[in-house]
Amino acid sequence: GICPDVVRDAAEWLTTMFLPNGTLPSWVGGPEIPAQSDILSQAVRIWAAVDPQHFGDAIERGLGALALLQDPVTGGMRYNTQSRHLNSWAAAFTIQAVKWAQNGVKPTELKWLI
Repeated sequence: GICPDVVRDAAEWLTTMFLPNGTLPSWVGGPEIPAQSDILSQAVRIWAAVDPQHFGDAIERGLGALALLQDPVTGGMRYNTQSRHLNSWAAAFTIQAVKWAQNGVKPTELKWLI
């Protein structure tokens, strides 16, 4: 409920930033580094919180790219495509992104997005 127009505009802008592989850049206009799972899962959380129907394609694309960053043996989340490190906060963000995409977002959960 805080600045809904600004939040929606930001969510729209995020959809314009998709890279061809379905991820988001780590830095806009900055150095080219591997896409990071925490950034993408944060974007999926935003899209799910703002308007899951309108951003449905972006959510699906983001979840597909996140699935490629998941370790096939342990299920943990790699920080980026070049990392073998399984990252706990990326996993936490991804779990919440998947939950919100599949089940919706309760208003009380939005405080965790800030």
